[in-house]
Amino acid sequence: MSPFWMIVLVGVGTYAFRVSMIVALGRFELSERVRDNLRLIAPAVLSALVARGMLLEGTELRPLSEWHVAGVVAVIVAWRTKSVLWTLFVGMVTLWIVGAII
Repeated sequence: MSPFWMIVLVGVGTYAFRVSMIVALGRFELSERVRDNLRLIAPAVLSALVARGMLLEGTELRPLSEWHVAGVVAVIVAWRTKSVLWTLFVGMVTLWIVGAII
């Protein structure tokens, strides 16, 4: 199978899965506990992706760099503001500034 058709099939499958969840969840009332837990999925996934990117470069441990400085600053901002937007913004700006200095 060509890469083009693989991408098309994965895209259609992903879309069908998302639509099925929207349709299914539209028919049922979720408990408040489930809704509260669903709100935590996006931050958990984002945190896992960022942590892996900060700690690993391919399959090797990443040497100390501007990534780690930006990560520490972003954690402090997240802890103080509890805002994903501010955390991403300050972390990215810190990464750029420290990268330009080093």
